[in-house]
Amino acid sequence: MKNQIRNLFIGAGMAALLSVSTLIAETRIETVEVPFDFYAGHNVLPHGQYVVRVLADQSAIQFRDNATNKTVYFASPTRGQDKGKTGLMFRCYGEQCFLSEILFNGSPSFVLGKGKAENKIQAPGIMAYLPMQHH
Repeated sequence: MKNQIRNLFIGAGMAALLSVSTLIAETRIETVEVPFDFYAGHNVLPHGQYVVRVLADQSAIQFRDNATNKTVYFASPTRGQDKGKTGLMFRCYGEQCFLSEILFNGSPSFVLGKGKAENKIQAPGIMAYLPMQHH
């Protein structure tokens, strides 16, 4: 009986280790240089280099500023179409730009909804695309 319980715990531990290594291996990490300040959700982020990481289970996206290490998470973003490219889409209104979509070639995109600041703007916007590079 002791051997069965021990084997059960060893098996459960090995399964946990394997699933953690699988999660780490499947995490997508990209970098992007954003040449302008922008809104990401409710946050205003400065121009600079960012690391974009999609968690392995695709339940959240981590956006980290390389200069300040400030990190923003987007939990459960809406899924869109695979656009066949890897990068960021912004909706821009004059000098104000809002992150609208995160694209990963071969996967459905992550679509971010409009926040309060963007909803207040009455002018028409233009779309801007910035490619990301594999990290």
